[in-house]
Amino acid sequence: MWPETIRGFGPCAGNDLVTVLRVKLTLWRRTRMPFAAAAVLTLALAQPATGSAAAAPGDSGGDVTSAARSISLELDRDFADPSFLKVGRTWYAFASGDGFPYATAPDMRGPWRYRGKSMPSRPRWTKQATRGSYDWAPDVFRRASDGRFLMYYTAHTKGGRPCIGVATSRSPAGPFVDGHGGPRVCPSGGGALDPAPFTKLDGTQWMIYAAVGGTIRASRMNADQVRPAGTRPIDLIRRPGTIIEAPVIQRSGPRLVMFVSRFHYNDRCRYKTEAFVSVGLTAGTWRSAGDVLSQRNSGLCGPGGADVARSGRTTWIMFHAWRCKRSGCDVSRPGPTRRRVMLVGTIGWGKDSLTPRIQ
Repeated sequence: MWPETIRGFGPCAGNDLVTVLRVKLTLWRRTRMPFAAAAVLTLALAQPATGSAAAAPGDSGGDVTSAARSISLELDRDFADPSFLKVGRTWYAFASGDGFPYATAPDMRGPWRYRGKSMPSRPRWTKQATRGSYDWAPDVFRRASDGRFLMYYTAHTKGGRPCIGVATSRSPAGPFVDGHGGPRVCPSGGGALDPAPFTKLDGTQWMIYAAVGGTIRASRMNADQVRPAGTRPIDLIRRPGTIIEAPVIQRSGPRLVMFVSRFHYNDRCRYKTEAFVSVGLTAGTWRSAGDVLSQRNSGLCGPGGADVARSGRTTWIMFHAWRCKRSGCDVSRPGPTRRRVMLVGTIGWGKDSLTPRIQ
């Protein structure tokens, strides 16, 4: 997604939730109550009195259904666009921000501990940002050939175009270093963002990313997974004039399922996570499988920027949503009371194994 310019607190509601959020957080800390269940309590207590002003459309936390019971708040601080992986017995999560902050936990359900920067030194090719707002959407994975860790990430060039870089480290905790002298993927006409790796069954390596202008694209990479192979990229999904970003692909039987984020991340609470299904990594074959996470089915404001991966029989999803301290949480405007926190849930696949939904 686009770099963060708003820092604050969510999920967002059009009511004064300061007291209510304190109640919710106390219950959650004491009982490890799933975040969605706590959201039910929040929304129930936060209903405006008769005659009071209603929340502006799109600013309310919305309804919470039973489908969201697996969701839990895992890191109550600004931690947008999270991605995750497991190394040994430790889970690692990475987020947008100056130096790509990371956190660790013994389990996906925590407790998560914030650790600081995973990339302490900014690559020279990136534009210098005063608040770290030009480092976003990192995805860290382990290269099978030598065990090193690679980070695909997005940053602005000095010319202002969003492009994709690749950094490496011997440890998942960093320090990650990009010594390549420039971005690895930087198309003209707008740029590229939100990269993620994908390996086809034939062993070829690919980078999946969003091209500015409403396109999800796949570029074949060399075996080192650092350099593009030089072949023509494939436009998997085209939605001109709209925002579609943050792609990540999982296999489900013989099909591929792509999770993406739709709309703008700070367009009130419209930001959501949608799934598409295809027979392969080909253009024009992807059909929508509906919303996985939205304000309507989760009660959260702007649930997106998600990463999805399987561990054993469980399909985990990690994502962010807005939390707000003050009434009338307008996430379209900068302010000190709004932030995107890290949440975790599980995905169910439906009877056809092709309809992912939050559990």
